[in-house]
Amino acid sequence: MKSASFAILLPALALLAPAEAHACRIPTPPAALRDAEADAVVLARITSVDGAGQDWRATARAWALLSGAMAEPDIRFSSESHSAVCGTMSAPKPGGLWILYLQRSDDGMRVRDAASYWWARRSGDPRLGRLDTLLPLGAVREPTPTEARMLDLAEPRVALPAGETDLSRYTRIYARSSAGTLRALLLRAGPPRRLMVDYSEEFPTEASCRCTLVHQFVDLDDLWRAGRLPPFNP
Repeated sequence: MKSASFAILLPALALLAPAEAHACRIPTPPAALRDAEADAVVLARITSVDGAGQDWRATARAWALLSGAMAEPDIRFSSESHSAVCGTMSAPKPGGLWILYLQRSDDGMRVRDAASYWWARRSGDPRLGRLDTLLPLGAVREPTPTEARMLDLAEPRVALPAGETDLSRYTRIYARSSAGTLRALLLRAGPPRRLMVDYSEEFPTEASCRCTLVHQFVDLDDLWRAGRLPPFNP
């Protein structure tokens, strides 16, 4: 199951030490995020994750203030829940982008809700209107070393547009859609780069990048069956 929104409680934010919170694993519907009261809405990038499955701890760093005012803290949160009715949620991924909704309280700033980038974008929350400007290429990140090795195997299989012979002239953004399949997005906007997103919902749009996008799927099933690809953890 994709990482989705959940409520976390944040004690007083400290400028010199990261604050810690516990994450409830109930996904908050996107429409509820749109209506969530918040004194600050922050775009944050996951900096580290310990553990996996249903038992993990993560740290995020505030990357951009979308609404309101606050300090830029490091925030630690975990899969431990406050409610017995919480469901299952996979761990965030290092480098992934999340939206944090914070409220002031007597104890400092409290994170009312947090959502992965792709989930929050579905909310239609007008406070997220700056995301296309801040992230014209979507919620991209650099490939991990393991992912880079996978892309080295995949890129000779990427089909170029008619008349083109050099893939390196394009910015390539990849998302792993199944164990043996990559989604690839080719575009020309700025210096060519090779990038990843965690989910295809985090790809840019032609409106955000102001460019033409070339979509395709890359079949790697034979490499998966041969054990040459890393584990698939959606």
